[in-house]
Amino acid sequence: MATPLQTARRLLAALDDLAQQEHWHLQAEEWVEAVALTERAAPVVTELCRLADDPTVAALRPQVASIMARRQASMAGLDSHMVRAQTELQRLGEARRRLAHVAPAYHAGLERVSESRLNTAA
Repeated sequence: MATPLQTARRLLAALDDLAQQEHWHLQAEEWVEAVALTERAAPVVTELCRLADDPTVAALRPQVASIMARRQASMAGLDSHMVRAQTELQRLGEARRRLAHVAPAYHAGLERVSESRLNTAA
């Protein structure tokens, strides 16, 4: 049977791999895949937290901190992307409102042009 330290090392390696894959998916803007990896990592994190009570596992804290720092950097990038996307959505919403306000005037103008062409043909 594996010791808590051995198990924690194995789980930490798996978490490191999942965090790296998540980073790649976030960089590629593959949101669904990134979320799936986050969900896959949840039980690994839960088990690592349970094992953290063991004094021998404390030696892995620098590795845990490194993974956490990389993940925080990925999340900061995601936050930045979300802000840009929200800004773009707001800009598009404003443009849509302006268009909805102006469109009736153009529609009425088109009807008058069509009527005058029809009257000319008669």
